[in-house]
Amino acid sequence: PLFAPFREALLFHDHLLAQGLLAWPLVRLTGNPVLAANLLLLASFVLTALGGLLLCQRLTGSLAAGGIVGLAIAFSPFRLAHLSHLNLLWLHWLPFALLFLERTLETRRWRDAGLLALFSNLLFFSSYNLAPLGALTLVLWTGVRLATEPRLWGGARHWRRLGVLLGTVAAVTFALHLPLGLRYLAVSERLGFTRTPDEVRT
Repeated sequence: PLFAPFREALLFHDHLLAQGLLAWPLVRLTGNPVLAANLLLLASFVLTALGGLLLCQRLTGSLAAGGIVGLAIAFSPFRLAHLSHLNLLWLHWLPFALLFLERTLETRRWRDAGLLALFSNLLFFSSYNLAPLGALTLVLWTGVRLATEPRLWGGARHWRRLGVLLGTVAAVTFALHLPLGLRYLAVSERLGFTRTPDEVRT
């Protein structure tokens, strides 16, 4: 067993719950976990390109620009440097989350907020390494877009509705991740898992 005799050794690293859930039927169907891992690897490139395309097209109205941006993100140096780290490759949910955040800011519809919650949580359940980056990006995107796009402001009623939508997304996300997050924290404190400033810089 991994890291025997330690208990809860799966919490020593990213959980990859989303990848595991998607890989499970592939492994059951083919009996080949290597094939399942390779299919997930390839899917990350397709989904990253698609997410970048859709987000850029939404912002610019240009399909050609979206295609260029999608390919640039999918084959960026960061991704190519981490081909062996499936948890880091699965950042592709972030462009989809940003797309539906943008739609939520514009439409104030529950459907768009629901899809924002779905893709945000797919990202967080893919990698807790990426979760802080994803959460910070979503918060900054919201602030910048509202500060620079007066057309998104509306009246007091629109602000209240937006607050309810985004507050609901945040509350649902917090509730979903609280149990697992507490287990990670407990294991980290019990075994002294910390990083020094020098490790963080490198």
